[in-house]
Amino acid sequence: MRYGVVGASGTLGQVVVRQLLARSTSGSVNVLLRKPDRSLAALDRCEIFVGGIFDDDQLENFVKASDVVINFAARNPAGNAEDRQNCRDFFEVNGIGAATVAAVTARNERPLVHFSSVAVYETDAGNDRCVGTERDVLPAPESEVSPLFAQLYAGLLPLFEQREKRPDHRCARDILGRLLNAHNLPPSSPVYGLSKLLGEALALRTAQRICAVRMSDVYGPGHESRGVVTDHLRALAVGRPFTLDFGFRSSIYFVYIDDVSELIADIANRCLDPGDLPSVVNFVGERTDEAKFADVLRGICGDVDIAVRDSDERPAGIDRRYARELFERSFRDFNFTPFADGIRTTLAG
Repeated sequence: MRYGVVGASGTLGQVVVRQLLARSTSGSVNVLLRKPDRSLAALDRCEIFVGGIFDDDQLENFVKASDVVINFAARNPAGNAEDRQNCRDFFEVNGIGAATVAAVTARNERPLVHFSSVAVYETDAGNDRCVGTERDVLPAPESEVSPLFAQLYAGLLPLFEQREKRPDHRCARDILGRLLNAHNLPPSSPVYGLSKLLGEALALRTAQRICAVRMSDVYGPGHESRGVVTDHLRALAVGRPFTLDFGFRSSIYFVYIDDVSELIADIANRCLDPGDLPSVVNFVGERTDEAKFADVLRGICGDVDIAVRDSDERPAGIDRRYARELFERSFRDFNFTPFADGIRTTLAG
């Protein structure tokens, strides 16, 4: 198996590349990087392709050299105000970029595992009707984001569906800029979630064989991000009292990093078989609220002074409602790492 990983220099990508290589002594990983990376270049059975997702020639070479392509490339959120200020960048990378990778995999008849986000459910944060099922890939018709989203989707899709042609990035950017200038983003719509939903929808229509994986909050050794688990474990390491706070969410579906690589390998292998494969997977892990997280930490670390935020103080927002049953329809035998075990290993690492 020759895995091709786009976005391998990112937090999740770097960890997954190493895990894929550790799974067997015969598999190899191709990585597409915007600039050389010494740590990845030093790995055995890892070949570096220097170029970005908009580098037509190198992306083509990279896809041809891979049996299956895994796309992690994304512009990640920093904060709602900053994200809105730089919204065009989000749509270029998360929308046009995802469609570009999908188009090149289709032209070369390679399957694609596209990493989406559970944030696609939050594109209609001001409305009770949010995208809510495994098969929903577009905003609800009555959603306030639908007019803008529909025009972005309809305007960009024809540029990527013609497999005999290379994607026209300049034309795509022109269409994007014109539509964003003509339609202000609704104030309740997070830029990141909408841009990821656009990329997911375009990729699903463009790729020849694809599985879009909507990830929840990933944590684990080596995953040094601004995630909820990392933030609280750092506070714990300092030794001072702190309050567990999930922000707008009353609960989170945490996903352990080793489980991510197991799922990737499973999906990648199934992509090469002619059998059924769901087009969208909600990979959501184990539901945990703040009180449960605090109990896990106390059970591992003993007498720790941890407070839990009063639920009455929580701002109004969307509780991420994802059911494990959606995942188990197609991955019945998948063994999730228990949350307490994952936290224990993360602390030890």
